[in-house]
Amino acid sequence: MSHKVPADKFLDTRACANAGWSKRPQHKKYRPSLTGLMRYKHPDRFIDNDTVFSVEELGAVTPLDVYSFFCDKAYGKPDPDGDDSPTHCRSSTLEFHKKAISNFM
Repeated sequence: MSHKVPADKFLDTRACANAGWSKRPQHKKYRPSLTGLMRYKHPDRFIDNDTVFSVEELGAVTPLDVYSFFCDKAYGKPDPDGDDSPTHCRSSTLEFHKKAISNFM
């Protein structure tokens, strides 16, 4: 028995097909984490939760971008000092964001 997944559940079906990736459903609750990261990476660009990112755009995200985004979320600045404390969010929140962003990569 096969199940059809609506096209709006996918990141970009054409880009995934061109890259040879299988079509994976993308959870709607994960989308804000990805758009938050992309807004952080591209502050001058308008990005909402309906923005579709190309494979190239997602591939351009570096580990340093993710690290800086998480530090900004937790510490309020992209490069905290050793004596700073994470007061803006909990570790479980960062774990969720990591899982959500990884779902799109």
